[in-house]
Amino acid sequence: LFDQEDGRTLKKQILVDGQQYEEPYVIKSGDKFIVQEGSRRTSAMKSILEDIRAGRLTGVLERDFAKMRCKILKSSSTEAEIRKFLASIHISGKKDWPAANKGEVIFLMIIKDGETYQSVADHLGTQKGTIEKLFKAYQMTMEFCQRYGGQYMHSFSYWDEYFKKKLLQDEAQNDPNFKDFVMDLVHNDKITEHKQMRKLAEFYDPTKRKDLRDKAIKELKKNGMQSAYEVFVNYSDKGS
Repeated sequence: LFDQEDGRTLKKQILVDGQQYEEPYVIKSGDKFIVQEGSRRTSAMKSILEDIRAGRLTGVLERDFAKMRCKILKSSSTEAEIRKFLASIHISGKKDWPAANKGEVIFLMIIKDGETYQSVADHLGTQKGTIEKLFKAYQMTMEFCQRYGGQYMHSFSYWDEYFKKKLLQDEAQNDPNFKDFVMDLVHNDKITEHKQMRKLAEFYDPTKRKDLRDKAIKELKKNGMQSAYEVFVNYSDKGS
């Protein structure tokens, strides 16, 4: 977690402050306390302690970092209650999560906790459509992982963008194989960043010339988005 997220930045911040100000939320389990919110802060504190004990950090004392103040959740709290609490902090609250983390919690609330798009939206004070898009983007992220294996969270931004584009959703409605086609484009590096989904949507705009769109899609399959979009622009009236 320390390597995956912004652990190093957080570690520097804690060292500059001289202590950890914001308490993690924990829940008691046997003779231990399990962190429910604040895992990055906890991993940063552990890294500081390891550096002090190994002699890699000087000028700071172990006793200043050996303990952390925590806020303790009720031991009777269910996973569903904790997820709702985390969602209220990180999705609609001031401590904004990246979209992928939001999608994961929303997905679990709906799949595991029996929530609906509307009930989650009501709890978080947001639009039902926003919740639905995040849910579907996370669902597609997992499907991408299951199909191709390996780490998958990095691909969430692609599917988040994919579900924001109505032209792509319309095409998926008309062509049951379209979603598989787009997944293959991402897997085979024909689409190499999430913003290129916006360009892909232009290829399916019915107001644009069909021959131009067909030419761009053919080039996309062969050489990728950068080359395909150049073709799309160059052969358009604007490009001419």
